Amino acid sequence: MSKYLFFPSQPHSIPSNPVLVGFKLPGIILVVALVREEKEDELDQALSRVWTTIEGPRLEILGRIGTEDSKEGCALGWEPDGSRIELRISTKGVPSHPTLQTIIYHPPNPQKHHFLALSPLELDVSVNTSFDSPPPGSLQEAMEASEAGNTMSRGRERSKKIEGSFREAIKLINASYSISLRLTSELQSKGSSSSSLYSTTVFPPSEPLSPNLQRLRAIPLFLLRLLHTRLPFGGPLLKDISATVNQIDVRAEQAAFLPTQLFVLSSSASSDSDIASGRSRYIHFYTTLWLIANDVIFGRAFGIILCEQNELFGHALGRIAQRYVVELPSETLRWLDDWPGGLKLNTDLSRFISSAFLSLIAFWDQVVLQPLLPHLPLVLAVVGLSGFLGTTMGLSLLADLLSILTAHLYVAYLIATVSFRWMKMMLGTLFNVFRGKRVNVLRNRLDSNDYTVDQLLLGTVLFTLFAFLFPTVLAYYLFFATSRFAVIFLHSALEMSLAFFNHFPLFAVMLRFKDPARLPGGIELRLSPPSEPPHRILQNQPIPLAKIFFQHLALVSRLSSHYSPIRLIRKLVAGETIRPIERFKIRY
Repeated sequence: MSKYLFFPSQPHSIPSNPVLVGFKLPGIILVVALVREEKEDELDQALSRVWTTIEGPRLEILGRIGTEDSKEGCALGWEPDGSRIELRISTKGVPSHPTLQTIIYHPPNPQKHHFLALSPLELDVSVNTSFDSPPPGSLQEAMEASEAGNTMSRGRERSKKIEGSFREAIKLINASYSISLRLTSELQSKGSSSSSLYSTTVFPPSEPLSPNLQRLRAIPLFLLRLLHTRLPFGGPLLKDISATVNQIDVRAEQAAFLPTQLFVLSSSASSDSDIASGRSRYIHFYTTLWLIANDVIFGRAFGIILCEQNELFGHALGRIAQRYVVELPSETLRWLDDWPGGLKLNTDLSRFISSAFLSLIAFWDQVVLQPLLPHLPLVLAVVGLSGFLGTTMGLSLLADLLSILTAHLYVAYLIATVSFRWMKMMLGTLFNVFRGKRVNVLRNRLDSNDYTVDQLLLGTVLFTLFAFLFPTVLAYYLFFATSRFAVIFLHSALEMSLAFFNHFPLFAVMLRFKDPARLPGGIELRLSPPSEPPHRILQNQPIPLAKIFFQHLALVSRLSSHYSPIRLIRKLVAGETIRPIERFKIRY
């Protein structure tokens, strides 16, 4: 039965008379280092000292490369199963044997945070995933690829049998670079040190959080408890009343997260048995730091511009608000009251509805907008000053300002929606009377019913009345529904901008293009060049961009589901209130 031989790539020439050191796994022989031949007792002692820092099988001598020369290379022999195996090492350092599947790997450098994983790195630290376990079918596909061209057929049972060995081999390959350095150091210094081979010192050694840091963390924790308090009478959470308060909640959560995450990372630096999990937390930690830093940098630039030009922007915003939230709705209401497009609405009802909404707009204009217009430059200056807390704080204040400027349109939309829904319900009920039907509440169906002549006459008269009044209500309902759609679109644009600044994976994207080996997306086995002996090359696959932007893909899915045209049309026809998506759904 053939085995898999994992052999490290040799960027330099193989040392003279090297000793092969590695591990023996079921179905796999893993070479992790080629060291110079030493005295047997000294080499055994060095291997024992290194092995004490490894979680896995025993580190042992696999064999030695002989000195007899040949055209093909040198003869290698060891007895893994009691039978001697002869290998040939080419001048390029590639071993070959008829019954061995040779796989050349590049030892990942832990000092550069390189490592291999059978499945893509999970950047969502809230998901507990084992990155040493491949997704279904991936390991079998790798095995089949490694055996391409082999005339012997192997079934699923063979692949499942060595699957555990393959996972263990990947774990040991991740430690092979450190094992080689440590073994070389032990042989040179004859000393001993007991640092872990699986981790790199990214943070100082683990220590409990200092009292000062704990006191600082108590402030955001207090804010989180306060903002997650529900308002009385079954109201919403305090953090959901405005975009600004919600953004304060986001920053408080991040402020409480960073110290604990720093403590977790410093703990994992000294004993990291799960490399992928530690790297995910490391990337998430620095992504959060980068986002906050860039948010403050862009916010300061945005705030300085806004503060210097607050008069210009304030007067421009005042003209826009006066035009689009007061004058344009008033003009449209007067147009609807004057036979719009040749459509003759009910004169009395149209005049009543138009006058009521015009009075609402005029009242809001006099009470809110006109007193606010002279102070808009000051309001924008405050928004600019908030930019020193980040661009997101300024955008949140702008979102709340938009809610204030369009509050009267929202009230008018609610009134129009209730009127439309009530009239549609009345039309349905009277139409059933007109047809001699009634609703069976118990069976949830329509049953025939014998109405008296007076009941039929009254139902017919009322049905006719509501049928002729319905187009008038429908016209005003469609106008305010359209205005609601426009406001929701602006809110969605601001919310998307907030989500971009709060959760854009900037650090992960930088690593993806600068050093893909730090973000493994699986492994692949490539064929060797024709000029070399037949073997496979184990290579890292960069993580797919979809895995990096998993939060944004989920956000797009939620937005497309919430703002689906079919869903909006269904709500529009049913007379249901159309609301923007809840903030907690687009927060992560």
